[in-house]
Amino acid sequence: MKKALLVLIGLLAISVGLTAQQLTVAVSPFEARGGFSADEADAITEILISELVTNGTVNVVDRRSFDSIIAEMQFQASDWADSDRVAQLGAALNASSILQGSVSSLGGRVVITVRILDINTVQFVSSSTLQLANMGEIFDKFPPFVLSMLSNLPGVMRVYQVGELGPSGGYVFFDKGSYSDGWRYLEAAPDSAEFSTGFNNAETRAGALNINGNTGWRLPTREELNRMYGTLKQHNLGNFANGSYFSNASSSRNRVYGHSTINMNHVWIQNFESGNQSEIETNDVTFRGESASLGSFRSFRVRAVRQF
Repeated sequence: MKKALLVLIGLLAISVGLTAQQLTVAVSPFEARGGFSADEADAITEILISELVTNGTVNVVDRRSFDSIIAEMQFQASDWADSDRVAQLGAALNASSILQGSVSSLGGRVVITVRILDINTVQFVSSSTLQLANMGEIFDKFPPFVLSMLSNLPGVMRVYQVGELGPSGGYVFFDKGSYSDGWRYLEAAPDSAEFSTGFNNAETRAGALNINGNTGWRLPTREELNRMYGTLKQHNLGNFANGSYFSNASSSRNRVYGHSTINMNHVWIQNFESGNQSEIETNDVTFRGESASLGSFRSFRVRAVRQF
C-alpha cells in the first residue's frame, strides 16, 4: 500500500511538472467597434476562449477569474499603457501573455483583430486579423485563425497541419503527432526546387539544397514518396508533375547476361499520374561493346524532403 502511494505521489508530481511547463494565457474581453454590440464582442471572446481550450496548446485563465481579478485590482482601460500595472495584472493572473481583441466593420466586412501582449516585456509581439463576409463564417474560419495565431505566442512552437505550407515554402505532408528524435514533420521541397536527373546524381543534388536557409534535404523513402502522392498530388498541392519521381529505396542483385553474371543496382520510382511504384536498374554497364542498361542516365524527377 505504501509503495503504491509513493508511485501515485510520483505520478502526480510528474503531472504537475508537465502542467507547469505549459504556458498560461488570459483573454481580455473584446472591444466592440463600428456598430457591433458589446454582446457580440463578448460572444467572440467566448468563442476564442473555447477554441484555445479545445486546441490544448496553452492553459487559459477562466473568464470569471479574469473578470474578478480585473475588478479587484480596479484595473482601468488607461492602465494598459502602464507597464507596471500590466505586469502586476499578469502576475495576478499567473499568465505569460494576454490576448486583446476587437471586432469592427470595414467595407461591409467583419474584421476581427487579436493582439498578443507579452507580460515579460509588456510589449505587443503579434497582431493577427481575420476578415469575414458575415458573422456566420466565424465557425469555419476561426479555428485555423486561432491555430495560426498560437504560433506567434512567445514560447510556443509552431503547430503545422498536413497540407499547410512549411518553413521552406513547401507543403507539410506528414505529422507524427509529437517531437521525437529532433523532428515532428516532413516537408516536401517547393516546386521551384524540383529537378530532373539520373539516380547517380539525385541524392547529392538533393542534399545540397538550401531553401530559405533550411538544409538537411534528401530523397524520400518509398513510403514518404507514396505519402506525398496521396496527401499532396491527389489534392492538387505542390504542383507535382504526372511523371515519375525517384525514391531513395535501392537494392543490389545479380543479373545474367549470356554466360556472365553482373551485379545490378535497382531503385524504386513512383509515377505521379497513376500512383504506381516500380523498380528500375541504375547501373551503367557495357557488355561486348553494347550498353546492357540505360538506368544510370534515365532521367526522372526529384522532389526532396526534410524533417523538422
